[in-house]
Amino acid sequence: MRPLLCLLGSSMLAGCASSATARRDDAAVTVEDAPTAGNVTVRVGLGPLVPPRYRGGVRVRATDGARLVDALTDASGTARFTLDRSLRWDLTAAEPGYSAVSLLGVRPDLATEVLLRATHGRRPDEVRDVTLSGAILGRSAPRSAVLLDGARGTTVSRDEAFSLTLPTWPGAPLARLVALELDEASSFLNGWISPPLSPDSLAPLTVTLPAAPSRPQRLELRVDYPSIGRLTGERIDSVLSEIVARVKYTDAGAQLVPVGRSRLERPDVGSFSRWIVEAWEGELAPELIAATLRFRGELPLRASVTTRPSFRGVVPAFSVVGTLASRAGAPGSATFEVVAQGWSRAAFSVTVGDTVAWEGYGLDDAPWEARPLPPLPPGVTWSSLTTARGPVVARACVLRDLPLSPNAWMSPAPALSLRSLLTVCEDVGSTLASP
Repeated sequence: MRPLLCLLGSSMLAGCASSATARRDDAAVTVEDAPTAGNVTVRVGLGPLVPPRYRGGVRVRATDGARLVDALTDASGTARFTLDRSLRWDLTAAEPGYSAVSLLGVRPDLATEVLLRATHGRRPDEVRDVTLSGAILGRSAPRSAVLLDGARGTTVSRDEAFSLTLPTWPGAPLARLVALELDEASSFLNGWISPPLSPDSLAPLTVTLPAAPSRPQRLELRVDYPSIGRLTGERIDSVLSEIVARVKYTDAGAQLVPVGRSRLERPDVGSFSRWIVEAWEGELAPELIAATLRFRGELPLRASVTTRPSFRGVVPAFSVVGTLASRAGAPGSATFEVVAQGWSRAAFSVTVGDTVAWEGYGLDDAPWEARPLPPLPPGVTWSSLTTARGPVVARACVLRDLPLSPNAWMSPAPALSLRSLLTVCEDVGSTLASP
């Protein structure tokens, strides 16, 4: 008798002649008759809140290119598979209203966590608002502008009194209010950061700017480029954006709070750039410093570098990028080619309009040759991933992991480019026909 999985979808499965079957038992799925079996455990967190929420019923699909094996998470958010260790598997976790995440080239045994970022735009039911009010003292000049950030939105205050809205939820990280005094040219005059604020006992807060103005320090960092290939210093077309920031957590997810400025210079000669950073030290120090660049060429590339003050002595160095290409196929499908030595992993990104709807990360060192988008789990369609409208664009990428940091697919940072030390993607990518 043919396996039930093949009876349900034989037109899609090239491996239905195999004796392997998929069996669902709550959140545990086993591929039987495998000569060597290994366990794969994936815990799926749902944004936008930090810490993420975990629940049962989130869909996870594994495929070896021939067979499809599906599971649902249990109440702890965990899906468990027992898979053939001699094969490489692609795992995709997806849920309507959230960006999908794929891990490609998985080897049993693996235990990891993925975070699905919310795209639905709905305010979680457990969020409540509290009011944070107080006074600003110690301005350098009456009614000078003080930028307040750390609550919902960003406020520029010229008055002594202020009132802000602070969203909170069970388990929310304690917020810290940042106050930066600016002169008429928007240069930094002074800086202050609050202690952690408990939303359950918010007393009026006094922002006392230091009597001896606390000014940012000047740091000089360095970024290296290869002398050959598509990422040389001579190919830099423009610096698209830069940010020196701390991270705050709101009901819309992780967001960035600017606490400094930077200027990534183009290399005059040689193969490196000077990166001039204005940033505070101590409690007000940034959690990340990032820049995004565009490299010209017949197929232009977009690259980013993200570092931290604690990485002193670590020089971000782009490696040579060989092949980096995506190709559109049938509606809703694409293939990727990535050949780049010296990188941590190949990756892909799929956007709908300006919204990231799907990301994938390679877990082995193999180059990608006509690597297809893996199939979405049952019950999840392209249109259900996001309500955003616009072109569906796939991009091939390569990443270098941040030192001593969680894997990019576990990070709540708001953009792919901020979750790795170095990220390089196609600038234009391939526009997919709507599935």
